[in-house]
Amino acid sequence: MAKTIDTVQRGQTITAEAWNTLVERINRLERDRFIMTAPPRTPKRPLAKTFVLKTEWEKQDGIWQADARPIDSATGETDTDDSKIVKVYAPLNTGEKPAGEAQKWKFWAIWKNNRWETLQTEIGKGEGEKYVAGLGIEIGAHNPELGGRPITNVGVRSMRISGSSYEAKSGPLNMASNHFQWRTSSLSGESECYLKTHRVKVVIDVTNGTPTYKTIEVIGED
Repeated sequence: MAKTIDTVQRGQTITAEAWNTLVERINRLERDRFIMTAPPRTPKRPLAKTFVLKTEWEKQDGIWQADARPIDSATGETDTDDSKIVKVYAPLNTGEKPAGEAQKWKFWAIWKNNRWETLQTEIGKGEGEKYVAGLGIEIGAHNPELGGRPITNVGVRSMRISGSSYEAKSGPLNMASNHFQWRTSSLSGESECYLKTHRVKVVIDVTNGTPTYKTIEVIGED
């Protein structure tokens, strides 16, 4: 390293040695490269982490939240240290209770807005295929005991006749053609099933030799 150069007073003669030292230092600025190495920044916590739900979801101030335990990424085991229990939030939920059963539900969460936010809620349309109930089908709310949303058939599931062990289910209901047939409904214009009948006139009483008649409808064809 070159020695430092002393300042000179007005009128003082600068020596060749001092001048050459100054020139060399200026030239060295063009040749030297300054390499600055900054140590890598270590975040205080990972950006994403796996957890297991510790408590049931509760809605506070309009946001679903619950306690969760971290999962060791190396072993996959749940950390039982109570000091590491964190609060997780589900701010992107659609209003319904988020999925997950306490002590069983494992999920990812990201560190955002200075808190852990779960990724286990429905984000919205376009994020994946959605399933909706059809005719005679009902999709219920999340049931922790079942571990999901139950799908219930609220329509006709089977046909039974008292005293018989046979049960018609999971297929068409067959009806005897000698007593049943289809006709056009006057209400909807669609086909409706009805009993084949015919009308007969029968005697229901006799008074002083004079019969009394009544027309009745009998099941079956003429």
